[in-house]
Amino acid sequence: MVEISLLRGKEGSKFPSYGIAGQLGHNSNDRPDGSFLPEAEIVARGYSVAYGFGSLDFDVDDDGISHVSVWGRTAFYNETFYYVDNSSGAWNWTSYGAGYPDTKKMAVDDDGNNHFCWNAGRTLYYGRDEGPGTTMNPEYTAAIASVASRWAVASMAVDPEGFAHIIWTSTSGGELLYTSNSSGEFSPVQTLSPPHAGAYSISTDAWGSSHVCFTTSADLDVTYITDADYSIRPRITTASPSSAYRGETLDVEIVGANTSFENGVSQAAFSGEGITVNSTTVLDSTRATANITIDPDAPPGHRNVNVITGDERPARLGRGLTLYPAMVEVNSSVTSLAEVLFQQDALAENVNVTGDLGGTMSLGFNALRIGSGSFDGRGFFKGQWDATLETAPYAGDWKGTFHLNEAKGTITLRGTFSGHLGGIAEAVISESTPGSGSYDSYQATWKINRVGNNSTYAVLQQEGAIGWSTPTSHPATGIRVLQGFFSGEGAAGGEILPMSAVLTHLEVSEEASPYVKAKLICPLFDGLICPLSDENIQLSGACR
Repeated sequence: MVEISLLRGKEGSKFPSYGIAGQLGHNSNDRPDGSFLPEAEIVARGYSVAYGFGSLDFDVDDDGISHVSVWGRTAFYNETFYYVDNSSGAWNWTSYGAGYPDTKKMAVDDDGNNHFCWNAGRTLYYGRDEGPGTTMNPEYTAAIASVASRWAVASMAVDPEGFAHIIWTSTSGGELLYTSNSSGEFSPVQTLSPPHAGAYSISTDAWGSSHVCFTTSADLDVTYITDADYSIRPRITTASPSSAYRGETLDVEIVGANTSFENGVSQAAFSGEGITVNSTTVLDSTRATANITIDPDAPPGHRNVNVITGDERPARLGRGLTLYPAMVEVNSSVTSLAEVLFQQDALAENVNVTGDLGGTMSLGFNALRIGSGSFDGRGFFKGQWDATLETAPYAGDWKGTFHLNEAKGTITLRGTFSGHLGGIAEAVISESTPGSGSYDSYQATWKINRVGNNSTYAVLQQEGAIGWSTPTSHPATGIRVLQGFFSGEGAAGGEILPMSAVLTHLEVSEEASPYVKAKLICPLFDGLICPLSDENIQLSGACR
């Protein structure tokens, strides 16, 4: 089992236990407004058993039937426990025989069967009936273990298959012990903790694994252990894109692990309101594409993502899709400029690569930079790269934005890389000798989100020297500028706030230029230029 120490209690603290006596009551908040009914039902009155009630367990099954189990005493030394439910519309009592006070536990499974565990004659017993209104079936009754104390108490949980998982201590402050009948019979007793176990509780998950939390009187730690092996369980690992806007219809690629996606059976699922799944197309057992429509009034924020295949319900991808409010264009304008463009090649060889993968990389790119006017120093780049990482060869293209800041002595590259690997690239090229104007020191962080067709996550740190060709200038090059004003709502700190922005789209419009139709887009609020699209250079990316 996996063990995690959660917290430490206060030394010398006391945790008293309580019993109850008198009448049993029942109430429900089943009214349309969610409030409780004005009058409680009396399940049983305390005077029906001379010495009252204690050790009460209560549960409600999927059919809305209430189940109550309670210890009672009809005489000072005549201790027993009772079960009662309202399956027939009235509260029907059943006596299940002797049991020491405060040692009985009850759990109800998905089929409405009641499971009991109790201490009688210093023996721990387990029993199960066959649903509401039935009595305990001897076929499902067993003595689990001998215990040294009449006060030995068990904690019990029932998994989705209806099997019981039970933990207990034989004596106060003894070892914590475990057994289950998931194999059809109760398993050999397993020790979960050293002596001095204090309070303890057990729960099961959707896969039938046990989760146990307990304290120890020796060091007052609260400890969690489990026999769950999440590495082999079906789970959703990625959703792409991970964000969308209200009012959109789009495809979301969902990737799982240990899943069994099946076309015509698997259905994509998104938590919350306002997302309609139009179709789910399965690519293979671990990849599916969901076409979804987001309602314009859908609440913005994070949504969980899953793909359900029959009885297979993988662990969901929490916050796998984030919904953002949409912004609309209010007005726009088009102007023409004549600016100087500079073109230059760069090459970095034998760059050292560290991080999640080690090796070397060589990369080059062609940069186009505006050299005059209000966009001076900004531009874009495209190029190729190849690498040897952990002895394996990789290659591909990369492209993105270029920003020369002479005051800081840096060139910032932001963009994406593709090929054998895919992901996001951020690089800073600086002067090894400050003030020299020679940008010869290359440092970058590449975040990998894809290897071949498989989704993954890894970070590469790069460092090396870079050289440049002599720049070629293109004076008075025609540039078309489209500016749009957008207004709407934005999400910030979990709140929806009014937001506006001006986006500037630039396109080389001079037919004689080798970069004609190259397109850039610049958000006014952060001054970065991001490639939008281009027929010749074929750049694409997201602004930051």
